[in-house]
Amino acid sequence: MYKELDALLTDFQDADNYWFDTGCLTAEKLIILFKHEDWNELSHDLLTKPLGWQKKLAYCLGNDSNLEELKILLTLASVEDADLFEVCIDSLRSFTSVENKQIILENRFIIEKVKEAIPSTGIVSRGIFQDFLNELTNKAYEINRK
Repeated sequence: MYKELDALLTDFQDADNYWFDTGCLTAEKLIILFKHEDWNELSHDLLTKPLGWQKKLAYCLGNDSNLEELKILLTLASVEDADLFEVCIDSLRSFTSVENKQIILENRFIIEKVKEAIPSTGIVSRGIFQDFLNELTNKAYEINRK
């Protein structure tokens, strides 16, 4: 499945509107079918891929909210690109389980990076970042009460 996803993400490098209308849905269907080997291959190749490829991948992760998707998003969030970071944070908002939030909270660099980005972002981005932080704060409270 990884090879098919790779080809899909590569073929859609310059077709943004069509990607969001159609390509992303196809990518999500492929990702659901990933096996352990596919996740390993994706993890291995991830940081060698072009930025546009990485953004498209980050955009379509999070629907299944599994641990492998979470790991990929955390890796992509470490790339120094503001647009990619915002897409990662937007996708990370769908990881709502206590376990997933705990993993995110353990990656303090993300929280610090969000806090640093808020003052220089627009209204929509600020809302995404603030929502992300608020949800983490709520989950941190739940975790600490246990």
